Amino acid sequence: MANISVRDKLQITASDLTLRLSWAGVTPEDLELIRACKPFLEPVAEQIIKEFYDFGFQFREFVEVIERSKSARRTLEGAQKAYFLSLLDARIDDAHVERRLA
Repeated sequence: MANISVRDKLQITASDLTLRLSWAGVTPEDLELIRACKPFLEPVAEQIIKEFYDFGFQFREFVEVIERSKSARRTLEGAQKAYFLSLLDARIDDAHVERRLA
């Protein structure tokens, strides 16, 4: 049996992606602006993520969720940084859908 993409399994078409972006109020110009910010945000991504988790770890409930998931902060920060950087690519295409839904 051939590998079927998540997008194909869910029958998400290019028009569906366009419509979903429209629902969210995201325009092609918005995506271009995000891509233009990448050179400024990428060098400080690690600091942004560190501050995000520094803030979150101030809350007992946040810490409890992390502890229940048996995740290490370092692992979470690495995954969050990768996600943040992927957002700066501002590419909503088949590869994006596969990463987000897989």
